[in-house]
Formats: sequence, C-alpha cells, structure tokens
Amino acid sequence: MTRLVTRAEDIVQYLRDDIPLTLETVSVKDLLAELASRTWVDCRLSGVAFEWSVQGDPALEADRERLLRSLESICRNSRE
Repeated sequence: MTRLVTRAEDIVQYLRDDIPLTLETVSVKDLLAELASRTWVDCRLSGVAFEWSVQGDPALEADRERLLRSLESICRNSRE
C-alpha cells in the first residue's frame, strides 16, 4: 500500500509540475550500488537477476533521488 501511495503522490506532483530538480554530480557506480541494495531482495524473490558492471568511475549530472526512483520503477516493472 505504501508503494501505491508514493506513486500517487509522485503523479500528483508531476501533474502539478512542482517537482524541482536538484542536479548534482552522481557517480554511476555508486548509483547502481544503491539501486542494487534497494531492490535485490524483491528482485531475487521474483526470480529477476540484477547484475551490473561499470568500468572506471563515470559520473553524470542528475537529480539523484529522481533517477533512483525511475530506475527502481524499471526494476519493479521487470518483476510484474
């Protein structure tokens, strides 16, 4: 139920267009490590393998939390 409420809140904010971007330099390696730690249990229980590999330490300018939420959504959708 919490996930449903969170998604509904995200949709309302998106429709109102009041989600400010907080851009920062994000390490791709750290981002994927955090994504893996947030999703590995659910993925494993659903039979979805989560594997990643990064060469070097690439970075990008992004809103870290929004990007993580988007990637988590992709992981959730892969399980459904």
